[in-house]
Amino acid sequence: MSKCHRETITCPNCKTTGDYTCWDSINVDLDPENREKVKNGELFAYICPNCKRKYNIEYETLYHDMSNRFMIQYIANPSEERMKKYYEELEKMKEINIKHSLNLGEKLRTTLDRNDFLEKIYIFEAGIEDFYIEITKIVVIQQFCQTHQNEEMPRIYFSGIDDKNIHFSTDDGRGVDIDRELFDSISNDYEIIAPDNEFIQVDITNVMKYVREK
Repeated sequence: MSKCHRETITCPNCKTTGDYTCWDSINVDLDPENREKVKNGELFAYICPNCKRKYNIEYETLYHDMSNRFMIQYIANPSEERMKKYYEELEKMKEINIKHSLNLGEKLRTTLDRNDFLEKIYIFEAGIEDFYIEITKIVVIQQFCQTHQNEEMPRIYFSGIDDKNIHFSTDDGRGVDIDRELFDSISNDYEIIAPDNEFIQVDITNVMKYVREK
């Protein structure tokens, strides 16, 4: 089920206070309207009731999609202390209630950035493995460095898939397409090392370490 709580927000501009709903957990099967609100940022937006200025509010939430069998924990603005506490909480979860996800065969992921959080949603909704997407990103980076030698590499994110291509977008608004056959080849050549029974981070950094070892 979805859970939320109310907090009081003080507008930095006019100092007016207002109520704001923070979603501790979001179940998009039980509350389907929240699926799009997460994607378009509405669930992380606050509009001052007085001056009408809009603010982005970052807070932790657990996103649960039962139909597509995945859960994503988003840790907003993670500090060293918060991450230490979070990993302690994960150890307790393994003992208490992780069996629920094991029975469903759900993907369990931790993300520390909202763009990464949204990307995981799109990846798992497309029914593909994020592990293979991260390996494919390595190819995208190699190609970018070859053709843009004097440019800093932007962040890249999965944006879609069809019969011919895997589609990526950059944080500066460009689109990058990779041949679907290459992605299928990666899927066949690499063994997934990400377990399904615990919340883990699957990003390009830790996947690159695996690829080097291979």
